[in-house]
Amino acid sequence: MSKKSKPFIFSKCVITRVIDGDTFVADVDLGFGVWVRKQKFRLYGVDTPEIRGKKKTKKGLEAKTYVKELIEGKEFLIKSYGRGKYRWLADVLLPGERPLSLHLISMGYGKEMR
Repeated sequence: MSKKSKPFIFSKCVITRVIDGDTFVADVDLGFGVWVRKQKFRLYGVDTPEIRGKKKTKKGLEAKTYVKELIEGKEFLIKSYGRGKYRWLADVLLPGERPLSLHLISMGYGKEMR
């Protein structure tokens, strides 16, 4: 993220699918009845263990299950940090506006990414 970029908070984002501990798909309400469907996001600032390939771990599957139970099918605010290499970078604001990324780190499901 460039130093000039400021996060943009979307409202009425419905998390439709959790891909792994740090990647999810959401429908985003842009306002005035305009929605962007099936938008893929990567959690900003956190890296969770892998669930596929040679680096697949049990902890990665646990992280995915935890995140899925916490956010899938529910409505949240999403703070977007712009486009990353492969998808949008964002954080999900849990009740009390606590970022999901910090929550996952504090619960031991991920590590801080710089």
